[in-house]
Amino acid sequence: MTHEVLPSVTARSSTAEAIYQALREAITNGALAPAARLREQHLSRHFGVSTTPVREALLRLSRDGLVEIYQNRGAVVASLDRQGIADLYEIREVLEERAVRRAALAPTQDFSTIDQLLAEMAPSLNDADQITFNRLDVDLHRQINLLSGNVALADLAEQIQRRIQVVRARCAIQLAGRPAVSHAQHLALLQAIRECEPDQAAALLREHIRSVRDAVLHVFTETAPDDAAASR
Repeated sequence: MTHEVLPSVTARSSTAEAIYQALREAITNGALAPAARLREQHLSRHFGVSTTPVREALLRLSRDGLVEIYQNRGAVVASLDRQGIADLYEIREVLEERAVRRAALAPTQDFSTIDQLLAEMAPSLNDADQITFNRLDVDLHRQINLLSGNVALADLAEQIQRRIQVVRARCAIQLAGRPAVSHAQHLALLQAIRECEPDQAAALLREHIRSVRDAVLHVFTETAPDDAAASR
């Protein structure tokens, strides 16, 4: 594994949390590919820490489903096959549909953070690598789900989305134009929530999730057969 893709951490932030955040970002933005080895000793030297915080970070990433830990091989970036991707999208749809229904029925709604994220996303809609868009997309969906008032639901949906982002990041070049479509779908969904239309919000959410799913699965099937085989 090459460590050039990983950021360094300052002495003050050299903790399991900082290492966890750095590794999670590198995995979800595609810098660390599926099946990449994550050796504790190498990582501890890179971050300038003992192996203890590295081990804690890897265990946490394992619980998130982003890393797989084997007794003999150690830790590797988790891989997904086509069915695994489809399953995650199904789970995400169930969770987020529930969230947007609750959000549309919420007595009070604060869209200030969401509006800020939408403004931040706009300049990244045509970026080829889609790294900025995908990072903000996770944040946006979390904020939409938080409108439901159920933090645990938002946490779980975010965990599922981050696992999906591993695949989406690798398909970015073939998904040119997808961010603009998603942005328009986000705006329509948010309008339904603002207007307190739970059925409309749920329908728009399903359309959004399924259209992204179909695009990702198409590209994955055409361009990533090796990943699919490796995860079996």
